[in-house]
Amino acid sequence: MKNAILTIAILTLILTTATAQGVTVTNYIERTTVNTKIGTAIGYAFSPNVEIGGFYQRSPVVALAEEGTTADVENQFFGAYMTYPFIASGSAAVSLKVRTGVINNQHFMITPSVQGSFEPIQHVKVFGDVGVRAFRPTFMAGINIRINSWNPRN
Repeated sequence: MKNAILTIAILTLILTTATAQGVTVTNYIERTTVNTKIGTAIGYAFSPNVEIGGFYQRSPVVALAEEGTTADVENQFFGAYMTYPFIASGSAAVSLKVRTGVINNQHFMITPSVQGSFEPIQHVKVFGDVGVRAFRPTFMAGINIRINSWNPRN
């Protein structure tokens, strides 16, 4: 799992150096119906603002399933994501985000969401997501920083 994220990070840096595109780093907090999770992601921003990358998130407190139930509680979630903007105006945008990955090293999950973002200063973006996981709503908020000095937007 950590090797996969490290591999994605190295490939992203190589691609950035070769093509002068943007690397982004994201930290976020997500609220689900079960508990709150914190996460981090590293991505590669193509022009115009399409982003792909890898993420890792976990619950700060390990939640346990109730005794006698077979419910699996999500303590760890890692995988890949893609963000595609479908409405953009100046420094604000609305995007479709899809994350896919493995939960607790056992279950495969796809989580679609709609993300609203605002870029108050160049290379720094704050965002909020509303999504679905296991047919239940999720809410996410975070900050996304482009670590390159150039801006690949057209």
